[in-house]
Amino acid sequence: MQPSYTGIFEFMKALPQFAFEKGMKFSTPSEVMDESKPIAKLSVPYPISWADEERDLSAWTGNTLQKEALKTLYEIGERLRMVNDRRLKQDWLYLQTSDHFYYMSTKHFSDGATHSQYSPYSSPYDAFSNYMNGLSDFIGRVKAQFPDSVENEELNALLLTINNQALEIKELQSKLKTVIDENVEKLVESPKKETNKKNKGEK
Repeated sequence: MQPSYTGIFEFMKALPQFAFEKGMKFSTPSEVMDESKPIAKLSVPYPISWADEERDLSAWTGNTLQKEALKTLYEIGERLRMVNDRRLKQDWLYLQTSDHFYYMSTKHFSDGATHSQYSPYSSPYDAFSNYMNGLSDFIGRVKAQFPDSVENEELNALLLTINNQALEIKELQSKLKTVIDENVEKLVESPKKETNKKNKGEK
């Protein structure tokens, strides 16, 4: 983590311009995959990462604090996937940000120093406590809308019924609009026909 006085922000602002001057371009991982064909399959039997000496997921899931936080987070996942509340789903995604769990790492030696350098907390335990408080508030918001007394299957059925009714209403509104437009068109054409009849009669 670089402090602002090092000029890191100015560097990042200037980087694209110098890259373009050198004939370089920026691409997303998906764009790179579309442009480059695979040569062969890569065997990855276990999850890998860039973090720590192990280069595995232990930076995020290696201790009791991290496992407890993830367990509590995902216990409510099934219910969240059924609801259509945009704000709840957005906060649900925020709570899954890997940084939260990275800050809870209790590794020692060089890996521990790296974790501490990037963490805004004084200790992994503070990171865990702060996260669980936020997660508890979030779970309370979910339960306020969808109480535990309603089972997931029952909730899913209710939401499906509501969604189907919403589709039916939308379809009916579309049909009603078509009927109204047709009637308006007839009302507009009717005076024109009467005028044409009168003009022919006068001639």
